[in-house]
Amino acid sequence: MIMTWLVNSTQEKIGANCIHYPTPKEFWDSVNEMYSDMGNTSQEYELNLRIGEIKQGRDSVTKYFNNLKRNRQDLDVYYTHEWKTPEDSKYHNQVSEEGRIFKLLDGQKDEVDDVQAWIIGIETLRLIGEFLSKVRREKTRNYTRKEQKK
Repeated sequence: MIMTWLVNSTQEKIGANCIHYPTPKEFWDSVNEMYSDMGNTSQEYELNLRIGEIKQGRDSVTKYFNNLKRNRQDLDVYYTHEWKTPEDSKYHNQVSEEGRIFKLLDGQKDEVDDVQAWIIGIETLRLIGEFLSKVRREKTRNYTRKEQKK
């Protein structure tokens, strides 16, 4: 009964190739090994490529940020680290946040170069959410100044 449920729960091409397994466990293990994205290096590679290609384009900075964040969260699923000390974990998280901030800067529109220079000049970049808030505030301030000059 379980084997029938498994076969009927998969795409026809997959179920047909795995129906010859004598037990549901062997069927499941085979399907899991072939099609699971967990621990799949090619999936990590694709996500890294996708993240590298993301640019702000015509999107708002918030939409751009959320797109990056969603893809980073998908990639984070693959990273399971066992830290020796709490300081190791804290350091890794800080370096990861800075990398995310740099990627956010890298993919922004060229018209925000002055904002990028200002942000890079900040001595410590702590949290990407805090960073996004500063970028949005600075962009609004710059836009307001440009409108007042008109």
